[in-house]
Amino acid sequence: MLTINEKVAYAAGFFDGEGCVRISAYKMRNGSTNYLLKVTVKQTNRAPLLFLQEMFGGFITEERRNSSVKRCWVWNIAYGKCAEFLEKVLPALQVKFVEAAIGLFFQATFTNSPGHGEPVPEHVKDLRRHLCAQCDIEKRNNF
Repeated sequence: MLTINEKVAYAAGFFDGEGCVRISAYKMRNGSTNYLLKVTVKQTNRAPLLFLQEMFGGFITEERRNSSVKRCWVWNIAYGKCAEFLEKVLPALQVKFVEAAIGLFFQATFTNSPGHGEPVPEHVKDLRRHLCAQCDIEKRNNF
């Protein structure tokens, strides 16, 4: 039986090789831009994703593909749960360390921001926009 530290190390290694940190920007009906931190891991074997879900939460979806291609599953986790996951695996990451650190810094901009429905200060919007761009740059650097 694996210890909790061994389980976290396994999750970190699996995520480092197969996962993705994403900060997505999307437009709201009122024209403003909102951002979302999300981690995904794709895999044709569902078992490791079930392990991640059991350990950290999130949900698993089946990615629809051409019928001639093997089935693919995706583990998704977002918002605060995503930050909790990244905090736990960060020390063991090699490839995605910087992306994960950017994601954690990004998510921290929500803990100190006004409540739901209140205007977000311009400097926070600028910081989120910058971190979104930096995460994309780091992702390209890792390819």
